[in-house]
Amino acid sequence: MAVAAERFPNDHEERREFVAERKEEVAARLGRGEAVAGIEVKAKQEQRVREMAQDQILQKSRSPGGGHSVESTLNDGVDGSRSPAEADCLG
Repeated sequence: MAVAAERFPNDHEERREFVAERKEEVAARLGRGEAVAGIEVKAKQEQRVREMAQDQILQKSRSPGGGHSVESTLNDGVDGSRSPAEADCLG
């Protein structure tokens, strides 16, 4: 859309036509199995974000006191008693 705005700064109809044509071209390329750079870049970025999130989760779970299991979270009573959530689950 930014490209269309630069090419046709004062003509909204031309922008819409340009974008519609580009969408059709990209859809045709994807249909033929061709790679589309913008889509590949976005997929790579999303993959990096997933990997970073997984790394952070692993680091937290490996650090002392960093990872709390569901059991330890439910049983956080100082006196050793069950939490209401744990009591509901375990009876």
